[in-house]
Amino acid sequence: MLKVFQIQLQKLQRFLFDTTRAGAAVLCQPLCEIQNNYCFYCAELMGGAANRRPEVDHFIPWARHPNDSITNYVVACNGCNGSKSDHLAANKHVTNWVSRIAGPTSKLDELAQVANKHQWEWDDHASYGVAAAIYQHLQPEVELWKGGKEFEVVDSVLLSNTFLISAEQGLAP
Repeated sequence: MLKVFQIQLQKLQRFLFDTTRAGAAVLCQPLCEIQNNYCFYCAELMGGAANRRPEVDHFIPWARHPNDSITNYVVACNGCNGSKSDHLAANKHVTNWVSRIAGPTSKLDELAQVANKHQWEWDDHASYGVAAAIYQHLQPEVELWKGGKEFEVVDSVLLSNTFLISAEQGLAP
């Protein structure tokens, strides 16, 4: 119980006082390791070039839902992170993110270890639930960020099936 209180207090302090979001920077290296140093969005190796610098990104944008759970974080190259901004990610990114936190290729164990080590917020159910609620209730004409300056229309059937199948198979967190 004390650990939960400490995490909630840290979350409140970050929300109130950490306007630079530098707090999440401590997670960049361990999240890069989980992703084998590849950008979550463009799948290119990060590092080296100026636009390949790794950055922590809120998969569900903070502007949509203020969720600092480690399960809502991915690492993206600064080029992709800047282009994505506060847009919702495209269909294939959603299926990749769901696989990351649900199912046989899930990275939940590794994410939990990083969260515990850094005393970071952990709420896989909330992250999954928020993403499912947002994506399954989008209007058919909504455009999702695909990469760079490219957008695509939401594929409601694909996304509903992605969330439904993982839930039916008991793979959802």
